[in-house]
Amino acid sequence: MGRPWRPQEGGKGMRGKLRARGWVWGVALLLAGCATTPGGDEPLGKAEDYYNLGVAYLNSGEPRRALPELTRAIEIAPRQAPYHRALGLAYYFDRNLPEAVKALQRAVELDPKFADAFTDLGRAYLEQGDLARAEQALKAALANSFYPTPQVAHFTLGTVYEQRGRLEEAAAQFRRAVDVDPDFANAYNSLGRVYLGQNKPALAVTSFEAASRLTPTVAVIQRNLGIAYFRAGKRSEARAALERALKLQPAGPGADEIRDLLGRLR
Repeated sequence: MGRPWRPQEGGKGMRGKLRARGWVWGVALLLAGCATTPGGDEPLGKAEDYYNLGVAYLNSGEPRRALPELTRAIEIAPRQAPYHRALGLAYYFDRNLPEAVKALQRAVELDPKFADAFTDLGRAYLEQGDLARAEQALKAALANSFYPTPQVAHFTLGTVYEQRGRLEEAAAQFRRAVDVDPDFANAYNSLGRVYLGQNKPALAVTSFEAASRLTPTVAVIQRNLGIAYFRAGKRSEARAALERALKLQPAGPGADEIRDLLGRLR
């Protein structure tokens, strides 16, 4: 009965993703006025103003407006790793992955302990399909025992393992992500998807229910929850979840499949 869906990215949805609780990575970790790296004795001057403005544009979901501000900041102070990381994120959210990778590589060259930049670099590699480099970058992020927000790295590494078919390792990383951040809805959704792949529907139900409590208006999660209920033999619960999914997404990609699944439950 169907495959569990992944949340869609790109386009207008990407901007909303910058702010949605439980689905966010990267930009929410940027703080204006915090550029201090191995080049910290470099005079910043006007560069800090450009950087802060670029971060403000990023955090408001306007990466294209952020790009010139961050470029100006780097022209003035080229050894500030946070500037390069912010530029990498701006390119990433502007869907220019090659330039995002270049900027993030420069950030970790300048600061080899910059865990957030390694996490972002891993994400960019993942979207390029370079799973080996993604795994390497994410492990580098998690090697920093002082990393205050490792849940995003755990989640992204779990996604890498899932795509490589290493489901036990993927599940372990998703569990670590929700251990650190119990409100990480996307990690619960991914964990449920892995459990279904392992033919563990009862565990999948528990994970999708957690994701549903956190984000009850996401059709993808309701659909996945319906599949998990069905595989666990809970047909009435499956029907209710799929009906919620269809109400949330009555048209567009996936709606016809939800109707088909509901028809099979009648």
